[in-house]
Amino acid sequence: MVDTETYFKLIVTGSVNSGKTTFVKTISEIDAFTTDEIATEAEVAQLKELTTVAMDYGRRTIDNNIVLHIYGTPGQERFDFMWDVLATGAFGTIFLADSVDMESLSKTKYIMEYFLKRYDCPTYCA
Repeated sequence: MVDTETYFKLIVTGSVNSGKTTFVKTISEIDAFTTDEIATEAEVAQLKELTTVAMDYGRRTIDNNIVLHIYGTPGQERFDFMWDVLATGAFGTIFLADSVDMESLSKTKYIMEYFLKRYDCPTYCA
């Protein structure tokens, strides 16, 4: 009997500085691939030196034949075209926000609405 792997694509998205890259790096079983570059927008540069400009990528094996491919999106709206590129074919989306920053919450809400209008995202509230 041949073991076959089943792949699932998971998107991690949210506002700038919400922890998307850290999340991907933390749960990935491989060294995560990132596209961090020096932040050029003043608003972002005040928060951090580097920012994601295309995506983050990690991988996590759930069991012998289920593999999760994890893609982190950029948080800046000027890179929103990558949200669509990365979301294609995803089975789920995790939305992250800095819970003590009202602007982060507001921007993450905008991103959630963006995804919900374009993709068949199951929604769960706790």
